[in-house]
Amino acid sequence: MIPFSADALDRLMPLHVALAPGGQITHAGPTLTKIGVAEVLEGADFFEVFSVDRPAGVTTVEGLFAKAGQTLKLRPTGQLDATFKAILMPLEGDGAVLNLSFGITMIEAVGKFGLTQSDFAPTDMTVEMLFLSEARAIAMREWRTLSKRLNVEKLEAEEQAFTDPLTGIGNRRAFDRDFSELEAGRRVFGLIFADLDRFKPINDTFGHEAGDHVLKEFARLLTQIARSGDTVFRLGGDEFAIVLHDRADGLAVRSLGQRLLDQLDRPVRFSGHALEVRASLGATTSLLYAVPDQDAMSRDADAALYSAKNAGRNALSIMTENGIRTYPASAGAAQSAN
Repeated sequence: MIPFSADALDRLMPLHVALAPGGQITHAGPTLTKIGVAEVLEGADFFEVFSVDRPAGVTTVEGLFAKAGQTLKLRPTGQLDATFKAILMPLEGDGAVLNLSFGITMIEAVGKFGLTQSDFAPTDMTVEMLFLSEARAIAMREWRTLSKRLNVEKLEAEEQAFTDPLTGIGNRRAFDRDFSELEAGRRVFGLIFADLDRFKPINDTFGHEAGDHVLKEFARLLTQIARSGDTVFRLGGDEFAIVLHDRADGLAVRSLGQRLLDQLDRPVRFSGHALEVRASLGATTSLLYAVPDQDAMSRDADAALYSAKNAGRNALSIMTENGIRTYPASAGAAQSAN
């Protein structure tokens, strides 16, 4: 005699199956009915509705009842794609009750079958665990979104830290970083320092807006004449630098420098004024040094730059093995013409 009514079993174990001694299903919990384990449950033979995956070899009612108290893995024999964990408890002289659960497929089953709290036993933590799992998933998604946003902001902040705010090209910090990477990678490269000639009179005569405009235009020109692999920097004030990556021969340095001087033949327009802008350039290459060193190369490029200024400005001076050689802008124009 079952000590509980069918309604009580339905409330306590919504995923249960009651079996007669011969293996016929005498009653099934409402959740099994809801998910459609079979078109007909009550009156059907147990093995018409379920197969036992584990333990293997359980194909008879006697074999099933012999596994009382053990954990079973059941699978519906029909079209329903689901698996269940189950435990069978015999009833004195009146068959048995199988209590089922979805096991680790619980989250999938809740979504697939539209199950709610009422489809589980009142003491079952399934839905609570589902809520916790969903909350964790939401929290993880939010964390990934936040982490991605913070990473983007970090990259943007780093980019800003290495960018000159006026011209948009690299600043001195970026120049130092670039140089360190070149030193570590033992790559060959050329270095050109550029300094605007008589820039202060432009600021004094036309104002700082005009000066800023000239600096931005000069940075744009540097970016325009440099190759895609080269890098340009504003080191401060009207001082700029170009690093020629993987190009360390004097001819490449001279060619780029002369093209820059030739481009400066064109005045910069500002508020109806044609501003004459010239520059002095000093250059060196990594091939002149046993081990390229930022301080040594910067010192030599500076020395070449001041040599260009002392030669009358608007010129390119290059450090060579035999000392500094200077090329006035006019020589560059003539060279380009030839």
